[in-house]
Parts: sequence; structure tokens; C-alpha cells
Amino acid sequence: VIGAQWHAPSASAAQALLFVLPGLAQGNSSPPALIDALAGSGFAVVTIGHAGNDAAVWRSPEARRADFTEAARRMYGASDVTERGADVRFVLDALEKQPPPWLAAGALRRVGVVGIGLGAQTAQWLLGEPMARTQVATSEPRLVAAALLGPYVGFDGPSMHQRYEAIVTPLLVAFAGFLA
Repeated sequence: VIGAQWHAPSASAAQALLFVLPGLAQGNSSPPALIDALAGSGFAVVTIGHAGNDAAVWRSPEARRADFTEAARRMYGASDVTERGADVRFVLDALEKQPPPWLAAGALRRVGVVGIGLGAQTAQWLLGEPMARTQVATSEPRLVAAALLGPYVGFDGPSMHQRYEAIVTPLLVAFAGFLA
């Protein structure tokens, strides 16, 4: 089951489409200020929520026993990112078959993605970065630009010095860390 929210620009037909892939346990909601800014700038925005990535994450057996590392391992697994990537491709295919009237012709050739946390992992995978050393990721050619907010730092994927080396799509990475 894929949950999606659509946000069309108010002024005119969108010239480009942006997917926003929410973070862990956010379902298909994302920061309203981000959506308002993107739609206000003329983008059509589709926010995709994937099965199991909602508030139920915090009610999982791992979360109830405060084992958040194990809960994250389960959600950030290589097989799960493959499923979330398939969801994004399904929505892209559906839009190509029947584009909404508020989306300008050709906008599906200029698709961007903004991934937040778990959504950043999905975006990385769609851009060609494998999430496990044994996994082969293939890039989604319809995605022409990406922004990763608080990107995935991985359990089984490439080491940090190899991170992003498979990605050739224009990419913005925004990450904040804390020193203990």
C-alpha cells in the first residue's frame, strides 16, 4: 500500500515534479513548510508514504524495549529500500501513463527527489548507491536532481569513503551531527 499526498502549485501548471520521501515513521507527511516552499516555487510535489513507515514503527517490539538500533536496522534493511524504490518507480510509471492536468508536458522528464532520513536512503538507492555490499543498485534515469536531508549512514552499505561514489545525478547533501 502506497500513501501519497499531492501538492500542486497554485499559480500555474508545474514545470517540474518533486518527490518528497519522508523520514522514519513519518508516513506520507513531511514538514509543511518544506512542501509550501516547494509548491510556492512552482513545483508539483508528491509525498510518498511507504507501507510500515508510519507511527507503528514506534510501537514495534524493538521500539517498545527501547532497542532503537534494531528497529532502525529493520526499517533501513537492503530489502526494504528495494521495496520503497519500487514504490517510487510505480508512481512514476502511473504518472507517465496518466499525467494530471496540472503537470506541464515534459515535467516527468525533469523529476527531482528530496529524501529525509529513511527517504534519503530510498533516494540514494534510486540514484544508484547500493545499500549492502552484496546489492547492486540501478539508477532511476527519470530522477535528474536530488537533495538528501539527514541521509542514511548505513549498517551494511558502503563505507563512508565510498558513499555517493556511484551517484552521478546532481546531489545536495545536508547532514548535521552531534559530538558527544
